[in-house]
Amino acid sequence: MTEETSFYNGNGVTVTNTRVVVPSQTYAMSNVTSVRFAEIKPNRWFPVGAILLGFILAAGGKGSIWHFLVLMLPGIIWLALQKTMFAVALSTAAAESRVLRSRDRAFIESVVEAINKAIVSRG
Repeated sequence: MTEETSFYNGNGVTVTNTRVVVPSQTYAMSNVTSVRFAEIKPNRWFPVGAILLGFILAAGGKGSIWHFLVLMLPGIIWLALQKTMFAVALSTAAAESRVLRSRDRAFIESVVEAINKAIVSRG
């Protein structure tokens, strides 16, 4: 029997030469065909639309402060709070899944690197 070698262990994630453990899921390395870093950008159309609609209505003259408070201000706050997410995209013979997501780019990159090392060590 082969000894299990650890490539990453932290933040609820474990990567060894035999398995990948993420919160609430375990994947056998023998089924993993590839791994990649994925960037998930937020949909910014709705907050930008609210800002533009508020601006257009406010430019009309009547109730401009209300249009600012009801549409533009929440749209600006919503837009400012949106952040890009990063994910570990794991491919198996069946499908590709985003098995781990985080706003911490360095964390996701280190997990992807560890899984790549595990795939290479598997042979």
